[in-house]
Formats: sequence, structure tokens, C-alpha cells
Amino acid sequence: MIKWAIKVIEYEKHQDFSQISTIYNLDNEALFLLSFTLGVDILNILKNLTPFVYKNRQEFTEALSKHLGKELYVVHGEIICQHSDLGRRSFYNKFGWLFNYEQDINTYTEIFTQIHSVQKQLKTQGLHSESLEEWLKTISVDSLTPRGQKFHEKIIEYLTFETNQIPVGQILLGTSDVIESLFGKYKFFAARRPLKDIGASILLIPLFTLKITTSSVKQAMESIRFIDVISWTESIFGFSMLSQRRNLKSADISDTEPA
Repeated sequence: MIKWAIKVIEYEKHQDFSQISTIYNLDNEALFLLSFTLGVDILNILKNLTPFVYKNRQEFTEALSKHLGKELYVVHGEIICQHSDLGRRSFYNKFGWLFNYEQDINTYTEIFTQIHSVQKQLKTQGLHSESLEEWLKTISVDSLTPRGQKFHEKIIEYLTFETNQIPVGQILLGTSDVIESLFGKYKFFAARRPLKDIGASILLIPLFTLKITTSSVKQAMESIRFIDVISWTESIFGFSMLSQRRNLKSADISDTEPA
């Protein structure tokens, strides 16, 4: 939402609303808006020109200059163009309220910039005794608003408290994203299975942390027999749900056979 608000504000700064509409219309709404800034004599001239609709700014300004005269156009032309610009009018009707919060948006931008910065560092580097010093190198505090500065101090307090408990040279996991990603991959794989039981398939999770290569597969197949793997998984996890169903069906068939 903050990024969206910034884009809207940046769009307004260019004062080019042709992406919304290129039409210029000197209609009653435009005349009403102009009545707050123009004299009666100018308004009377403009009223004689309505309806006054052109497909783009160039055609509108050429016609306006011709009817007002060059001197009046130089003085009043820009304000008349602004209120007759349907793209501009539509923009401010929809988004004009946003500019009442421009200062707040700047503050939220500072806050979220700091949040994303510390998140990125903790996710990629973990927590260690130098985390605070490393983060301070990435943030400029010269132009922070009071609220942005206060939030900056809270992050410093957090990093100071957490890193003071970590021995020098040790790196701790700073986020659960990796673990959540592994479970996500497992759920994605398990969704393709006909039965959703959790058994030997849980051993896939450590495999997701490895880069499986031809040599690693070859080494595994040469080191461990498949029958030993089956025996081990049955002793640890028991029979799978699919195996139990097969055994149950086999028992049902044998029970129905004639003596």
C-alpha cells in the first residue's frame, strides 16, 4: 500500500494526466472551479465559448489563445487548462484525499525501509555478534522524521539485546523462513500422493536441503541396499497406509474363498 501511494504521488508531480484522459472540456464544472480565481469579465468570455471540447491540450490551448487573446492567455491560460483537463480532474477526484497523508506516507516509508533492511540482513546472514554494526552501515539516519528515528532506536534495542547473548564467531538462525519453505515443499510433494499419511515420506525433508547429483545418487545406491532401507523404514514407521489396505484386501479375498 505504501508503494502504491508513493507511485500515485510521483505520478502527480509530473502533472501529465494524459494516461487517464486527453480530453479538455470547458464545461460548467470547469467554470465553477475557475470562478474562485478569475474575474467576472474573463468568465463571461469563457461562457460564450461553451461547450468547448477538444481531444488534446495542443488543440485546446490554440483555440483558447485565439479567443482570449495572447495577453489574457499568458496570464490565465494555465489555470484554465488545469480545470478543463478531464484527466487531471478525474485524478484529483479519485486520489486528492491521498495528499492529506503525504507526510505520514513519508514516515511509513522510512519505517518500512528499515524493516525490510533488517529482515533481509537477518534472513541472509543470521544473527551474530556483529549484526548491529553491519545493519547500521546500511541505514542513513540524517533525514529521519521523529517517528522514523524512534523506530530506528527500537531496532537498535532489539539487535543489541539479541546479539549480546551470542558468543563471538557463532551465527544463529534469524528467521523460520527456511524451515517453513521445507515444509511447504513437503506439502506440495505430498499433495500428489493418493494417501496423505505421514510415514517414511518425512525423510524427504532432509533431501530438500541437498543438491542431488548423479554422483550422490550413485554413492547412495552403492552404499545401502534397497531391501535394508525397506526393512529399516518398516521397523521405524511401521507399514504404510497403502500397505495396510493391500493386506486388508488380501485378507478379505482369502476369507471369501470356498473351503
